[in-house]
Amino acid sequence: MFILYNIVPLLALLELSGAVPLASYQNLAARADLSCPASNGATYTTGGKSYVVECNTDRSGCVLVNYVTSDTACYLKSTANDKSSNSGVWGALAAATLSSSVKPTSKSKATSTSRAASISVPSTTLSVIQAAATSATAGKRGLAYNDASLTKLFSSSGSKISWTYNWGSSSYGASTAYEYVPLLHDNGTSHTSVWAANVKTAVAAGAGHAMSFNEPDQCGVNSGGACMQDIKTTVANYKTWMQPLSSNYGSKLKLGAPAVTNGVLDTTTGSPMGLPWLQQFIGNCTSCQIDFVAIHWYDSPSNVAYFKSHVQDAYAAGGNRPVWITEFAPTSGTDADKQTFLKAVLPWLDSLSYVERYAYQMDARGELVTSDGTALSPLGQVYNTA
Repeated sequence: MFILYNIVPLLALLELSGAVPLASYQNLAARADLSCPASNGATYTTGGKSYVVECNTDRSGCVLVNYVTSDTACYLKSTANDKSSNSGVWGALAAATLSSSVKPTSKSKATSTSRAASISVPSTTLSVIQAAATSATAGKRGLAYNDASLTKLFSSSGSKISWTYNWGSSSYGASTAYEYVPLLHDNGTSHTSVWAANVKTAVAAGAGHAMSFNEPDQCGVNSGGACMQDIKTTVANYKTWMQPLSSNYGSKLKLGAPAVTNGVLDTTTGSPMGLPWLQQFIGNCTSCQIDFVAIHWYDSPSNVAYFKSHVQDAYAAGGNRPVWITEFAPTSGTDADKQTFLKAVLPWLDSLSYVERYAYQMDARGELVTSDGTALSPLGQVYNTA
């Protein structure tokens, strides 16, 4: 799918301008002389503005083109809608928004910029579409919670919260105003025995995503990690419990890779952690449906640069799949320091097309909620609306 940085669908531009009529399943690759991943990073110009082509995975709600892996070709859909027949699509970022500090690391570089330049769209058409553009921030910000009642405190005017999760597969009464995303914490029977039924319930309630194992790279007492460090065993468990969802729900349900820490190496076991573990998992999980990658980050509130670079590195490590940051928070500092951190990173996260979702750690008393549990804390107010 081609989308401009501000989520203006390029195919809508082409349809209105008459450049490419939206007949059923036309081959875009043949019409535009483009191919993935060869055109990744190529620049194309329209209306006096330049855009960078990004071969990426599905962005829910903006599906006009599907890249079908088995055919190695792009197809126009007969109508513009939020349903997808394949997880791989095309996107574009406005070149003007890319800098050395935020530009994603491409999996592969363009072999020719002239391929993308073969598309031309009138600037008048661009301005018409921009007037109806959807916000790039829509649907990103979420709540990680244990106490479901606290999720209802965020439903104020101007709230940017759109989804929730609780490290489990049942919402236990969280606010129905948000999408609840089930997570299979580990391969223990207490989790796997109810997984399929709970996913079915979540999908019926509107869930479009499911997450897998929580910090399998993390072991240790009270660490919260699933402690499933052996790559091959975890791949086998993914294929047993996650992959069947692909057959049951198809493109209706996007599946996430296991959520990893921002560690590098477990010095006790010698096992890789964090992004190295994630890369090995993806490399070994052949024929697996993995639509997005999930990461966790904890460090100093002053280390904003490290946070940003880690998110960028996760995008590359995940094979240019959308990134979910399902836990992140400073591990030190005052409440004011944490607010400053959030004010620095939230606009940045919202500006990145490849960051699909994120959730601060966490919706709890003494964190995003006051100690008595009756209102949002100053930090929670920043997270809710900033």
